[in-house]
Amino acid sequence: MIEYVGYGKLNLTYNIIPNEFLVDVMLMKGTKDWNGTLRTRLMYKPFNSSNIYLMLEWFKGNSESLLNYEENRSMVRAGFVLKSDELNFLKSLPDAL
Repeated sequence: MIEYVGYGKLNLTYNIIPNEFLVDVMLMKGTKDWNGTLRTRLMYKPFNSSNIYLMLEWFKGNSESLLNYEENRSMVRAGFVLKSDELNFLKSLPDAL
């Protein structure tokens, strides 16, 4: 399975409009050939008072599930995401010197 998902995962999130519109990119590179996974998400928060985001996602690659991790798939998804506020206190920590 390492040949398809590799040893690590890179996840980048960028707030285009803070607390309203963000882009999330996840990349996993397998150890064999061009195997790996790329997932991009666009998320929009329509209401200021809730943690509900509308999501558009594009998935391309292997290892979407353990049953068929060898299959290379490409798909577009739409849905909603519920994001938790539990770890928001980490955003207010001062930078280390």
